[in-house]
Amino acid sequence: MIKHPYLLWAGISLFSLAYLLQFPFPHRTPFGEAIFRNLGIPPYSNMDTESGLHFFGLASLAALILSLFFIGHSLKKWQGKILFASISIFIITPSAIVSAYQSTMAAGVYAVDYDREKSSCSYEADEEKKEMYIQFSIPLENKSSEEVNVTVEFIESIHRVEDVPTISLLNKEGIQEETLLPKEKDTFHFEETVDISDLEKYYYGGQANGINLILRDSNGNERSL
Repeated sequence: MIKHPYLLWAGISLFSLAYLLQFPFPHRTPFGEAIFRNLGIPPYSNMDTESGLHFFGLASLAALILSLFFIGHSLKKWQGKILFASISIFIITPSAIVSAYQSTMAAGVYAVDYDREKSSCSYEADEEKKEMYIQFSIPLENKSSEEVNVTVEFIESIHRVEDVPTISLLNKEGIQEETLLPKEKDTFHFEETVDISDLEKYYYGGQANGINLILRDSNGNERSL
């Protein structure tokens, strides 16, 4: 069945590397991006807006393609079935592994799942009072069997057209704190009226979805989600 063992091991090694680079935990961005940043390698050609050529994505894609090429050429038969199984593992299993880990072994902030696409924020300025009224909803789920206390810090999107604060204004009133009961799944709502008299520019109103935030637990662990 195995025609070239050295090609098989090379393929498995490259496949494992690509799998690790694309692993979607513990932060919003894949695990490989954190490795690139720690090594001083920019994941994007334009780091200010995280746009342009995605060096990290190209590297992981190249590793995956090479791994499939080596694996396919290392076998005498069943190449199609093995390659199909490899691609299925690469696509399907990461999220399943994360979910299983959060439900069984994870503790603190690592056990918390954030449904980012269902988050929402609306804000409206009162020009006379120089205040901004902000409403926020974030869906969180504690998948562990223990209570988790987290603080929530709201982060502006780097893809903003102008450097004008919106959701991060919530942080002016202090970091939000929430307690998640074991296996609790809920949407938490925040409402704040924030003083904007010290701002030179601000938006009169608007809304946003897919909000970036940082969760921290009492042990000092944090995740960017």
